[in-house]
Amino acid sequence: MKLEVMLMSGQSMALDVKEDALVRDLKHQAQQELRQGISHLVRADGELLCSTSTLAEAGLEEHAPVMATLSRAKLVSSRRSVAFAQGDGRVVTWGAFHSGGDSEYVQEELQNVREIVASGDAFAAILDDGRVTTWGKPEAGGDCSAVQSELFEVESIAATSTAFAARRADGHVVCWGDAEEGGDSQRVQAQLYDIQLLSASAKAFAAVRGDGQLITWGHPSSGGWAPPTVVKTLHGQVKEIAASENAFVAICPSGRVVAWGDPDSGGDLGGAATQLAAARVRAITATDHAFAALLMDGGVVAWGHSYSGGDCKSVQKKLYNISQISASMNSFVALRKDGVVVAWGNTEVSDLRDVVEVSASSGAFAALKSDGSVVTWGTELYGGNSCPV
Repeated sequence: MKLEVMLMSGQSMALDVKEDALVRDLKHQAQQELRQGISHLVRADGELLCSTSTLAEAGLEEHAPVMATLSRAKLVSSRRSVAFAQGDGRVVTWGAFHSGGDSEYVQEELQNVREIVASGDAFAAILDDGRVTTWGKPEAGGDCSAVQSELFEVESIAATSTAFAARRADGHVVCWGDAEEGGDSQRVQAQLYDIQLLSASAKAFAAVRGDGQLITWGHPSSGGWAPPTVVKTLHGQVKEIAASENAFVAICPSGRVVAWGDPDSGGDLGGAATQLAAARVRAITATDHAFAALLMDGGVVAWGHSYSGGDCKSVQKKLYNISQISASMNSFVALRKDGVVVAWGNTEVSDLRDVVEVSASSGAFAALKSDGSVVTWGTELYGGNSCPV
């Protein structure tokens, strides 16, 4: 049968496909013919097509138009290595040999990669068909062979420093890696069903079920144990979870914020509790040891270790009409709607205006200005010096 695959740019191509082919087969063929990485295929009525469905199950008939959305290339870093996921689903790695920099032995499996997640010294890749491939230090989650048979229809993966947790389409969670840092979920496995949200600190995981129940596991000092008062408060009310190195924060639909874990990493709201109680929170961003809440009115509230950005009093007067907050290991950068950048924590930037977007690495920032130019600052080792390019 013939199908018309189209890109948003207007480029299109008629493809001959077998009637019993799967959607993922059509996607792979379209990638080769169009020479573009494709993330999803969408039916003319806007329905996102499941990659494991047959063309008939997806409702595709002869000459049916199919819209393709392009994949974006992504760079993902472990502690000492980098994985580059290309738009066509292939992966290139470099860096420390034993920390994921060498992926040669899994290259045959690293085809049609949808997403890559990094622990401290390992990587996990979700393939288009929902399977998972890992590499790097086995003790950091680089070997998932013990649970390989359970890793199917995986939709998302979260990582601590030494473990991974995968959420399947059926809502179940599969863990591997260092047992003490979240790789063993046996204590709570019976509760891990219908999981909707999954997040990780450095040594623990937090998950939220469809009924709103919060489940935590991993190292207690890193948020792996949530006090009963927190669990009771959040029951049925979690909209989003954010994590610093050793603490978690949950946002309720009402905008209320609840924190747990190491107080020095933002696990205690402290003086910010009063401010947050009187405001509605839109989103939360974290450094290693602090959190910053973007409020519905465009204001900002920060808490946690002051060295990591937990204190924004010095720039509080400038924090209004904020549209975006980015974070490195120990610094926050807020972008105002008028294009002005405001920074606090362990970083400084002065008089930076006309900015439309800010991105962060672990130790540096890059700002895209309205004229198309880029300004960088921070630690040179982490990309803070863009002078050579």
